[in-house]
Amino acid sequence: MSWREALYCAFANSFQWKSRRLSPSELNDMHEYAVFLRSRFSLLRIEAQLDELGLVLENLMDTYEWDSRDADAFLEWLNPFNDYLGSQYNILEWAESLAEKLIKGEPVSEEELRDLLGTLNTLPRFPEGRLGLFAHLNDLQRFAVWAWLREFISRYSSKLDWIEQLETTTALLYWDHIATHINVELCKRTCDEYINSSSYTSISWSWDQMRCLAEAPHQAPYFFEWCCSDESPSVSLSRTAEMNPMQQNDLIAQLRALTPTQMNRWSELYGWVSSRGELPDCLCAPGGIRLHSSRLRQTLQDLGLSNSVRYLPVRMIDQSVRREIAVYHAAFFQNRLSCLSRKRTIGIWSHDFARVIDLHRPALVKSCIANAELFVVAEDDTLVVVSERIKDALEKIPIKGCTFKQLLVVDD
Repeated sequence: MSWREALYCAFANSFQWKSRRLSPSELNDMHEYAVFLRSRFSLLRIEAQLDELGLVLENLMDTYEWDSRDADAFLEWLNPFNDYLGSQYNILEWAESLAEKLIKGEPVSEEELRDLLGTLNTLPRFPEGRLGLFAHLNDLQRFAVWAWLREFISRYSSKLDWIEQLETTTALLYWDHIATHINVELCKRTCDEYINSSSYTSISWSWDQMRCLAEAPHQAPYFFEWCCSDESPSVSLSRTAEMNPMQQNDLIAQLRALTPTQMNRWSELYGWVSSRGELPDCLCAPGGIRLHSSRLRQTLQDLGLSNSVRYLPVRMIDQSVRREIAVYHAAFFQNRLSCLSRKRTIGIWSHDFARVIDLHRPALVKSCIANAELFVVAEDDTLVVVSERIKDALEKIPIKGCTFKQLLVVDD
């Protein structure tokens, strides 16, 4: 019996979709949803964790080599010693010291392991912690997780970075201990019976077979998320020449609520920069507010976008010496389109579907975009979208401080 069959048997709810043939777009969405869950798993309630655990485990096993996004976050979740990170019990450091020995090929005595796991069993269990979920697993589910973890380490140990190696090895200290209290033969018989009677038509199918689908480029029209470069310096805003970061949220809310008439009455803003180096053309302030250099502002005007952006002048101040170093412009994009697909966008929506609270992969509805070339997505104020023409023009100059991510565009 394979680790995959153990997952299908132990977490049947995770694989109900396997009973029918999915289209390429549905498979792609399912894969992106699993990637999304990797980094959010600890935030889910126990019921949702139980429903989704099998899906995430299988997907990560099959796709790690070519899509390891957020794998470290999920591997960290599998390690119950992380429940006590920074707590008074200090057991995580103890567990990691033993794991480091194992990674280096040094021996770890049975007595050391017994002491560690014995201490873990005496600690309080947090209701929403890892041990809280693991206590809800039955023996078959525990067996499936253990089998998965051993296979994952065997398959990928040489390809894991240091943090991933440490998390998986530390997790194995716990799951090897759990396996000693499981009737393995009974689990195998149960799985065999389940597989033989299963209605799943693709029981041997793996996520690796959809690599070409996940890597396939999206079809035209092409639109791109306009992002600030990761290496850009941080900026704080204020209305006066005195920096007051405590009022950032209030200021951002005021700026976003400004009407064109009100904007004309504001004289200027102050931007406090943490870097003394040359500033890029595009900077991001808190709340997703964009700051453009005069060069970038002129470029957008030359591209025929004068009516698409309103600006407020921002006096940039070197925070360390409190000296003005440049004048930038806070950009307020005038086109605001409600264009996210509720069906294809992957993230966490508000109850009324008016906003995306946690956006992983946006999907734009083609008919809602029309001929727009520069706009903000109404469901997420921080998502700025440009057409391929605008992207190519900014890259050709080149405008510094910008990156562009191609977006999925769908029919509905």
